[in-house]
Amino acid sequence: DSRCRLYWAVGTGGAAQTFTYTGSAGSFPAITVYGFSGVAQSATFRDESGATGEGVSTIQAAAAVGANTDVIVSAVSYTLSRTWSVDLGFSTPFVQDYSAGVNFGIVSAYLIATGSANPTWTPNVATTMATRIAALKEAAAGGGATRPGYFPLMGVQ
Repeated sequence: DSRCRLYWAVGTGGAAQTFTYTGSAGSFPAITVYGFSGVAQSATFRDESGATGEGVSTIQAAAAVGANTDVIVSAVSYTLSRTWSVDLGFSTPFVQDYSAGVNFGIVSAYLIATGSANPTWTPNVATTMATRIAALKEAAAGGGATRPGYFPLMGVQ
């Protein structure tokens, strides 16, 4: 059962970050982490949606409603090894591949928005997958969100 969740935290950042997942037996997480500066320190979250599919060749969540210079982050959890593509100018996907008995696969990418976005994720072969997408607000001072800095955290269980 492939599921995808988005987590985020804001703060002052720093050179060393620690991420811990504590799951139940039979849980096979994969985690990707991105860092961004210029993200609002409070009321960070703007919008989130998701979707699931079994044996599908593409997946798309409902559009994340973003504003100019928001960070939009999207991820897909999946079963079995795949290669991936994503449209709409999202960053090159980061892939943590599926490993039987160890972890589900996760692929993720981000976009510095010019408005709402609804990327389509396409694996090389149909699979069971779940996707999430979220928009994080830029800091009120303007200038837009950029990478790196602080992070939203995506997890799969």
